[in-house]
Amino acid sequence: MTIPPTVAGGTYYIGAIADYENIRAESNETNNAMRGNTIRIVLTDLITSSLSTAISGVVVTPGDNYSLRNTVRNQGMAAAGSFTVAFSLSKDAVYGGTDDIAFTRARTVSGLNAGADSSDETSLTVPTTTQGSYYVCARADSGNIVSETDEANNGRCTSSTITVVLPDLVMTKVSGPASTVTGASVDIVNMVKNQGIGSAGRFYVALYLSTDAAITTADTIVGTRHFWGLSSGVTDSATTRVTIPTTLSAGTYYIGAIADYNSTLAETNETNNALSGNTVIITIGADLVMTAVSGPSSGTKGASISISNTVKNQGTGGAASFIVGLYLSTDPNITTTDLRLGTRSVGSLAA
Repeated sequence: MTIPPTVAGGTYYIGAIADYENIRAESNETNNAMRGNTIRIVLTDLITSSLSTAISGVVVTPGDNYSLRNTVRNQGMAAAGSFTVAFSLSKDAVYGGTDDIAFTRARTVSGLNAGADSSDETSLTVPTTTQGSYYVCARADSGNIVSETDEANNGRCTSSTITVVLPDLVMTKVSGPASTVTGASVDIVNMVKNQGIGSAGRFYVALYLSTDAAITTADTIVGTRHFWGLSSGVTDSATTRVTIPTTLSAGTYYIGAIADYNSTLAETNETNNALSGNTVIITIGADLVMTAVSGPSSGTKGASISISNTVKNQGTGGAASFIVGLYLSTDPNITTTDLRLGTRSVGSLAA
């Protein structure tokens, strides 16, 4: 027989009842039960007996990794089965409060005998949404799987805090040519600075063309550059080659840039990442001309013929995809009102 794991600890009598389902009629139905000896049910009692981190009082940034030394003790009188130790950041040094921010990583203890300890150095990653001072906390049997004599003493927090700081990325310069054409490749000078206290992790700077000076992600993106990270106070400058879209309409545009344009980083200020630079006059760069077209000198109705044709882009910028129409005309002036025999598609055509 197995004592149910949900039984509360304490002293119990072992007993038995004959015909406990009352299946048989008896001359005396009141003498079926008997009490035996007593049994003491002992339980587990898990506590987080020690908790410390090598970075107490140190400034860290979201995404940083560090090791947390933690020990769980079974101070109860019964062995514990498998359970999980969970970790969190807390503003008030109390595990499980509404202010807690949970770590994604936990550790599993496969079992723990009465009076035994389980120690570990658990590698934790600072959550990306944190900022400020926090205590680091742990709780043994976070899922309340193990029945214990005391369910309220499983948590513990460090005696000192860690401070989580954020970066603050700003574009300090963006500039390009005063004029260009669609399809052309141009160089855009761009400079980004981390003016925050915390280091920035991986992010991208995106380069844009905008019809107004308010640069947003809804504008036309023309290129990006990648950063693996940027330390506090550091400025990084580069010249990035981009291609003006062949589908862009002619006009005057602002050259702009946005640091962390896809918002992968938490920052102290999320509203100062964009910058507009100089304006650029963009004209249509493509100029398509047919340089050759020829076919057979005679043909019959319903017959298939082959027409050789060559198209050239004599402009200064590339052309996006287009279609060449092939016609029969009663005069040498070929127009779209003539009889179109067929077409061919051109994916794109460089200058």
